[in-house]
Amino acid sequence: PQLTRSMTALSCVSTTSRAATGAATSASGVQVALVKALTSAMTRNGNCRYDFLQRGALTRVQEGLQGDSQLREAVRGLNAAFPQQMIDATDPNYEKKLLATLKDS
Repeated sequence: PQLTRSMTALSCVSTTSRAATGAATSASGVQVALVKALTSAMTRNGNCRYDFLQRGALTRVQEGLQGDSQLREAVRGLNAAFPQQMIDATDPNYEKKLLATLKDS
């Protein structure tokens, strides 16, 4: 339940930061703080990582890589809590890339 609330907050903050130009800086600060808090939870609890991935939240958080430098850094920190293959799988073209490697081998 707490993870679901956190992801709902992340979604709301993300929408707010895109919609409001003047409040973008403070919204970005909230996003950074939220991602850092999620990183702390993810590094301590494997079940949280699994739930985060299964709910599509890891894919959603990758949108932060398009944000400011602090948000990008926070997302990279969160990504470090997951195996690289899981991070790669958040790419919408991952399946095509994977199939291409099978064809080439």
